[in-house]
Amino acid sequence: MSFIDRFATLLFLAIAIGEALAKSKTKSKKKKFPVGAIVAIIIVVILIIIVVCVVLFLLKRRKAKQAKQVNNFGGEQPTSYPLANGNQNTPDKYEPMGNQPQQTATKAFEIQFVSATEFTTTGQGAGLRAHMDFKEAYARLKEFDVLIIPGGGVDPLLKEKAEPLGLIKAYSDLQKKDPKKERTLMSVCTGSLLLAQQGLLSGLSATTHPDYYAKFEKLCSEVAQRDLAERTDVVEERYVVNNLRFDLEDEAQTPYVRRKSDAKPPTMKRKGSNAWKESNTRRESTIRRAALRLGGLRVITSGGVSAGIDAALYLVSVMVNEDVANESARVMQHTWQKGIVVDGIDI
Repeated sequence: MSFIDRFATLLFLAIAIGEALAKSKTKSKKKKFPVGAIVAIIIVVILIIIVVCVVLFLLKRRKAKQAKQVNNFGGEQPTSYPLANGNQNTPDKYEPMGNQPQQTATKAFEIQFVSATEFTTTGQGAGLRAHMDFKEAYARLKEFDVLIIPGGGVDPLLKEKAEPLGLIKAYSDLQKKDPKKERTLMSVCTGSLLLAQQGLLSGLSATTHPDYYAKFEKLCSEVAQRDLAERTDVVEERYVVNNLRFDLEDEAQTPYVRRKSDAKPPTMKRKGSNAWKESNTRRESTIRRAALRLGGLRVITSGGVSAGIDAALYLVSVMVNEDVANESARVMQHTWQKGIVVDGIDI
């Protein structure tokens, strides 16, 4: 029962008790009960009910805040921030969420949905309830480590310059102003077109759903001319990672540079949750991140739904560890197909 339902029930009960007292005293021949006293009793009862309801509401809110989980990786949970807009594909929203490691006491990521309205219906008819609207999202943008942009019906958003275009740009600008924190911007399917529209893919490599390669490349070309910026290298891959971050075995070691031509992955003893935490505190990491495009914002674009799962597994591997990513794939009975990473400095 909601707060309003409880209040209405108790209010009606108080009024009924007051009316019953009034009738019983009126019928009494010994002494008439003053009407003013009856009204005063009703007001007092209503005030008590209001106070009790407010206290219960505050206690419930406090309990919800205390229930925020702290993961077992030595710090606060990385918070991912998927967008929910009408006409977008249901799997694009849910598949990155299904990849976080399931544990009895905690999860590696805390998920928050944002939408223009509290309730959003996807293109497949599934209903989603948002945790916050865009106004609150702007106010809390600094809290989030990952921003996920799902695909689907993006044409109306591009035409009307609607959200989440503004939020995407604000998140990118935040990284450039504050490179001390490691942040990730990830798109699934045609969500990459929204990143391209905001000029975030200029000079980077990117991909999208195969059916949209031509449209994506055309949009990237138009944006490059509009902004007098570098062209986007559109590639046909499962997912593409820019500004990747692999941590060093030894902090005194020269930063490792990985290229997409590398056949053998590097040794990464500190890769995962500890590396993620340390990368937000090491001065060296901050300096190197600030020198990269977009302030070192990690940009991941993926193809369709299953490719989005692969990209999400990659994200789990770098923010938690690779064993957890492999276990998540096993639980989902999914074969993790690797994408590519472009030239990047280990930060």
